[in-house]
Amino acid sequence: CTRVRHVSDALTTAEATDPQVATTREWKQRTLRRDRDLRRQRSLRSVIESISGELELQPLLTRIVHQACTLLEADHGTIGLVDEARGVVRTEAGFNMPPNELGSELGIGEGIAGLVLEARRPIAFGRYGDVPRPTQPAMLNDSILGMPIEWRGTMIGFFGIGRSPKPPKSGRT
Repeated sequence: CTRVRHVSDALTTAEATDPQVATTREWKQRTLRRDRDLRRQRSLRSVIESISGELELQPLLTRIVHQACTLLEADHGTIGLVDEARGVVRTEAGFNMPPNELGSELGIGEGIAGLVLEARRPIAFGRYGDVPRPTQPAMLNDSILGMPIEWRGTMIGFFGIGRSPKPPKSGRT
Protein backbone atom coordinates (compact mmCIF):
# COMPACT_ATOMS: atom_id res chain seq x y z
CA CYS A 1 0.00 0.00 0.00
CA THR A 2 2.80 2.39 0.86
CA ARG A 3 4.54 1.67 -2.43
CA VAL A 4 1.29 2.34 -4.33
CA ARG A 5 0.88 5.65 -2.53
CA HIS A 6 4.47 6.65 -3.40
CA VAL A 7 3.88 5.75 -7.06
CA SER A 8 0.69 7.81 -7.05
CA ASP A 9 2.49 10.73 -5.38
CA ALA A 10 5.31 10.44 -7.92
CA LEU A 11 2.83 10.52 -10.81
CA THR A 12 1.12 13.58 -9.37
CA THR A 13 4.51 15.25 -8.95
CA ALA A 14 5.52 14.21 -12.48
CA GLU A 15 2.27 15.67 -13.84
CA ALA A 16 2.96 18.96 -12.10
CA THR A 17 6.49 19.17 -13.46
CA ASP A 18 6.13 17.44 -16.84
CA PRO A 19 3.17 18.56 -19.00
CA GLN A 20 3.63 15.53 -21.26
CA VAL A 21 2.79 13.11 -18.40
CA ALA A 22 -0.37 15.11 -17.60
CA THR A 23 -1.29 15.23 -21.29
CA THR A 24 -0.83 11.46 -21.66
CA ARG A 25 -3.06 10.75 -18.66
CA GLU A 26 -5.73 13.17 -19.94
CA TRP A 27 -5.55 11.56 -23.40
CA LYS A 28 -6.05 8.09 -21.88
CA GLN A 29 -9.05 9.31 -19.86
CA ARG A 30 -10.61 10.96 -22.92
CA THR A 31 -10.02 7.79 -24.95
CA LEU A 32 -11.69 5.64 -22.29
CA ARG A 33 -14.68 8.01 -22.13
CA ARG A 34 -14.94 8.08 -25.94
CA ASP A 35 -14.83 4.27 -26.15
CA ARG A 36 -17.51 3.97 -23.47
CA ASP A 37 -19.69 6.51 -25.27
CA LEU A 38 -19.26 4.68 -28.59
CA ARG A 39 -20.29 1.38 -26.96
CA ARG A 40 -23.39 3.07 -25.55
CA GLN A 41 -24.28 4.61 -28.92
CA ARG A 42 -23.95 1.22 -30.65
CA SER A 43 -26.10 -0.40 -27.97
CA LEU A 44 -28.75 2.30 -28.23
CA ARG A 45 -28.79 1.93 -32.02
CA SER A 46 -29.23 -1.82 -31.57
CA VAL A 47 -32.18 -1.23 -29.19
CA ILE A 48 -33.87 1.03 -31.73
CA GLU A 49 -33.32 -1.49 -34.54
CA SER A 50 -34.68 -4.31 -32.35
CA ILE A 51 -37.78 -2.37 -31.41
CA SER A 52 -38.57 -1.36 -34.95
CA GLY A 53 -38.41 -4.95 -36.24
CA GLU A 54 -40.49 -6.77 -33.61
CA LEU A 55 -44.28 -6.97 -33.38
CA GLU A 56 -44.76 -9.62 -30.65
CA LEU A 57 -44.73 -8.16 -27.12
CA GLN A 58 -42.66 -10.73 -25.19
CA PRO A 59 -39.78 -10.96 -27.70
CA LEU A 60 -39.81 -7.17 -27.96
CA LEU A 61 -39.59 -6.74 -24.17
CA THR A 62 -36.86 -9.39 -24.01
CA ARG A 63 -34.81 -7.51 -26.58
CA ILE A 64 -35.37 -4.23 -24.77
CA VAL A 65 -34.26 -5.58 -21.38
CA HIS A 66 -31.23 -7.29 -22.93
CA GLN A 67 -30.13 -4.16 -24.78
CA ALA A 68 -30.85 -1.91 -21.79
CA CYS A 69 -28.73 -4.12 -19.53
CA THR A 70 -25.93 -4.01 -22.09
CA LEU A 71 -26.23 -0.24 -22.41
CA LEU A 72 -26.25 0.28 -18.63
CA GLU A 73 -23.60 -2.39 -18.01
CA ALA A 74 -25.98 -4.31 -15.74
CA ASP A 75 -25.57 -8.05 -15.16
CA HIS A 76 -29.28 -8.86 -15.20
CA GLY A 77 -32.68 -7.26 -15.50
CA THR A 78 -36.42 -7.69 -15.88
CA ILE A 79 -39.43 -5.96 -17.36
CA GLY A 80 -42.82 -6.55 -15.82
CA LEU A 81 -46.28 -5.33 -16.70
CA VAL A 82 -48.73 -4.03 -14.11
CA ASP A 83 -52.09 -5.73 -13.67
CA GLU A 84 -53.82 -2.90 -11.85
CA ALA A 85 -57.01 -4.88 -11.16
CA ARG A 86 -55.05 -7.57 -9.31
CA GLY A 87 -52.40 -5.26 -7.84
CA VAL A 88 -49.44 -7.22 -9.20
CA VAL A 89 -46.46 -6.86 -11.53
CA ARG A 90 -46.03 -9.87 -13.82
CA THR A 91 -42.49 -10.44 -15.12
CA GLU A 92 -42.75 -10.63 -18.92
CA ALA A 93 -39.07 -10.52 -19.91
CA GLY A 94 -35.70 -11.07 -18.34
CA PHE A 95 -32.01 -11.00 -19.05
CA ASN A 96 -29.66 -13.35 -17.13
CA MET A 97 -32.38 -14.10 -14.60
CA PRO A 98 -33.24 -17.44 -12.97
CA PRO A 99 -35.88 -19.37 -14.95
CA ASN A 100 -38.51 -19.01 -12.20
CA GLU A 101 -38.53 -15.21 -12.66
CA LEU A 102 -40.32 -15.24 -16.01
CA GLY A 103 -44.07 -15.23 -15.42
CA SER A 104 -43.76 -14.57 -11.69
CA GLU A 105 -46.22 -12.17 -10.13
CA LEU A 106 -45.24 -9.82 -7.34
CA GLY A 107 -47.76 -8.00 -5.18
CA ILE A 108 -47.42 -4.68 -3.42
CA GLY A 109 -44.32 -4.67 -1.20
CA GLU A 110 -43.02 -7.99 -2.54
CA GLY A 111 -39.49 -7.87 -3.96
CA ILE A 112 -38.17 -4.77 -5.69
CA ALA A 113 -41.00 -4.77 -8.25
CA GLY A 114 -43.60 -4.77 -5.49
CA LEU A 115 -41.86 -1.91 -3.70
CA VAL A 116 -41.82 0.15 -6.91
CA LEU A 117 -45.49 -0.76 -7.50
CA GLU A 118 -46.29 0.57 -4.04
CA ALA A 119 -44.10 3.72 -4.14
CA ARG A 120 -44.56 4.53 -7.86
CA ARG A 121 -40.99 5.87 -8.01
CA PRO A 122 -37.46 4.52 -8.61
CA ILE A 123 -35.94 2.57 -5.72
CA ALA A 124 -32.33 1.42 -5.33
CA PHE A 125 -30.66 -0.95 -2.90
CA GLY A 126 -26.94 -1.51 -2.53
CA ARG A 127 -27.77 -5.08 -1.53
CA TYR A 128 -30.84 -6.96 -2.79
CA GLY A 129 -30.91 -8.90 0.49
CA ASP A 130 -32.02 -5.67 2.20
CA VAL A 131 -35.27 -5.65 0.19
CA PRO A 132 -38.24 -6.78 2.28
CA ARG A 133 -39.27 -10.24 1.02
CA PRO A 134 -36.67 -10.69 -1.75
CA THR A 135 -37.68 -13.29 -4.34
CA GLN A 136 -34.30 -14.38 -5.76
CA PRO A 137 -32.07 -15.88 -3.04
CA ALA A 138 -29.10 -16.29 -5.40
CA MET A 139 -28.93 -12.51 -5.90
CA LEU A 140 -29.00 -11.31 -2.29
CA ASN A 141 -25.62 -9.55 -2.55
CA ASP A 142 -26.37 -7.79 -5.86
CA SER A 143 -27.00 -4.05 -6.08
CA ILE A 144 -30.34 -3.31 -7.74
CA LEU A 145 -32.40 -0.49 -9.19
CA GLY A 146 -36.13 -0.68 -9.88
CA MET A 147 -38.05 1.91 -11.88
CA PRO A 148 -41.68 2.38 -12.85
CA ILE A 149 -42.60 2.45 -16.53
CA GLU A 150 -45.26 5.11 -16.96
CA TRP A 151 -47.53 6.17 -19.74
CA ARG A 152 -49.68 9.28 -19.45
CA GLY A 153 -49.23 9.44 -15.69
CA THR A 154 -50.11 5.79 -15.05
CA MET A 155 -47.66 3.08 -14.04
CA ILE A 156 -47.98 0.36 -16.67
CA GLY A 157 -44.83 -1.58 -15.97
CA PHE A 158 -41.64 -2.11 -14.06
CA PHE A 159 -38.00 -2.17 -15.16
CA GLY A 160 -35.39 -3.58 -12.83
CA ILE A 161 -31.66 -4.04 -13.25
CA GLY A 162 -28.96 -5.48 -11.06
CA ARG A 163 -25.27 -5.86 -10.80
CA SER A 164 -23.42 -8.70 -9.12
CA PRO A 165 -20.67 -7.82 -6.68
CA LYS A 166 -17.28 -7.76 -8.32
CA PRO A 167 -14.43 -9.66 -6.71
CA PRO A 168 -11.94 -7.36 -4.99
CA LYS A 169 -9.01 -6.34 -7.14
CA SER A 170 -5.77 -7.86 -5.98
CA GLY A 171 -3.11 -5.20 -6.06
CA ARG A 172 0.58 -5.55 -5.71
CA THR A 173 2.30 -3.67 -2.92
